[in-house]
Amino acid sequence: MRTLALASVPLLLGTGAVAQTSPSSVQLYGVLDVALTYVNNVGPTGHSLTRMSSVTGGYMPSRLGVRGSEDLGGGLSTVFNLEQGIALTTGALQQGGRGFGRLAYVGLSSKEWGTVTFGRQWSMLFFSLLGSDVMGPAVMGFGSLDHYLGNARIDNGVGYQGKFNNFTLGATYSFGRDTLNIPGHPAATGCPGKIEGDSKSCRAWSLLGKYDSPAWGVAVAADQIYGGAGAQNGLNSSSLKDTRITLNGYYKMGAIKVAGGVVNRDNDGNQIQPKSNLYFLGVSYPFTPQWVVDAQVGHLQYKNSPTGDKATTAIARVGYHLSKRTTLFALVGHTKNSGLLNISVDAGSAGGLPMPGKGQTSFATGIRHAF
Repeated sequence: MRTLALASVPLLLGTGAVAQTSPSSVQLYGVLDVALTYVNNVGPTGHSLTRMSSVTGGYMPSRLGVRGSEDLGGGLSTVFNLEQGIALTTGALQQGGRGFGRLAYVGLSSKEWGTVTFGRQWSMLFFSLLGSDVMGPAVMGFGSLDHYLGNARIDNGVGYQGKFNNFTLGATYSFGRDTLNIPGHPAATGCPGKIEGDSKSCRAWSLLGKYDSPAWGVAVAADQIYGGAGAQNGLNSSSLKDTRITLNGYYKMGAIKVAGGVVNRDNDGNQIQPKSNLYFLGVSYPFTPQWVVDAQVGHLQYKNSPTGDKATTAIARVGYHLSKRTTLFALVGHTKNSGLLNISVDAGSAGGLPMPGKGQTSFATGIRHAF
């Protein structure tokens, strides 16, 4: 990252030529991650596709961001973060085309009591999985079994996080969780809320409790979103809600990291089989300073499913670090669907779904550069 003096980038921040009298900084950062993927058994003909990933890369989605802080004295700082998702294949903005769809917030941070933020930001569900999801939001991962896990953000949000020794506590609340509406888009589900006389419409909240030590960690989090008029995914009323609760953790044995957990879901938008569990288990091993191997299995099970709906995804990834910033990678994954499920192993682009009950295999290779 490059650290710049705040006064040197007035145009970027939209400030005037007012002199800065307190210590301030701005950081420009980004990730450029693109993969060439092959996926089989697509659609009713069972044909294969070879394409470039336009949503996620081999490690994480591409993004460009700017973040900064100003020291206000007495251990208090102003903080902000603007981050946009980018599709490297076309240069288009992600998260429904928002200018800063990944993050857009400002707040206050104290060394004593933590940080309060206002704007578009992550749910605490996202932070709870950081230590235990070894694949992360890659083109293949257990997040393909639940797309919300990679899009757990809120508009119109107020957030808090505080770290006290090894413990982290956090919470968010949204007054209108999603202001964009694009049919079928996981990051634009059409629930702006803020309706007079309806205090629950499109609201959302989340809670986090986390413990991290050098050798192990455990996290518990709850995330609940309310529906509203015109919202997608069956949540077309504020009386309907979608709740996820997770318990997860990790353990390190030298360089080897083993991690796993469960995400329990109770979804009023699915009136036939609202309850499900998503189990995951992974391992990460950097067997040399340059080479690292990650592997993960995710299993989605709907409770009392009349059609036996369940899916299992297994993924392996190998990365070779050319430098601290640049990595070459390759992935292979397979999803087994049962019942009426048709989940794709490849979450990188739309239009690659198998037929219900059919399995799918994918290969990917690419490059990631961070700055």
